[in-house]
Amino acid sequence: MSKTIREVFRKPLYLTVAAAVAFLIFSLAIWLRNLPFLGEVIVSPAFTIPYKILLFMRFLGGIATNVTAFSAALIIVMSVLFGINASLILYYLVKRRGIPKKEGVGAAGAFASGLLGVGCASCGSFLLGSILASFGASGLITLLPLRGEEFSILAIVLLGLSIYWISKSIQSTKICAV
Repeated sequence: MSKTIREVFRKPLYLTVAAAVAFLIFSLAIWLRNLPFLGEVIVSPAFTIPYKILLFMRFLGGIATNVTAFSAALIIVMSVLFGINASLILYYLVKRRGIPKKEGVGAAGAFASGLLGVGCASCGSFLLGSILASFGASGLITLLPLRGEEFSILAIVLLGLSIYWISKSIQSTKICAV
């Protein structure tokens, strides 16, 4: 697996894709916590476009004060793994012109679990809480031992599996089946 990752990331394109996707996922995880406020900023004529961009960038530094160290670590690890996974899938697609079913399911599961895991220690999972509130069950997250962080851990596990599977698939494309 490490041989495959080194092979893929020797090419600057895939390193750039991984960094861009990791930054995008990290940004979304932080911005989702402040969605109502940021939505108001976007539509407000009181702020100039450069100030709006600056405000969005400054919110990214809020990870140090907005979440626990454990939550911040989960967000960062999930973002980096998501970037690596996206680059590996892109590399595979370029080499094979298609994506194996198992890896696609793993990546989709990790993405869904990652979205469910975006939350904070005080209120639990942002997205899952919203979904469960529709059914009157948002208090169930408080019964979980990690208050919804389990979904972030699940996303990390699924991303790890997806990276492993896609790495194996990339290596197997080099072996000619007889």
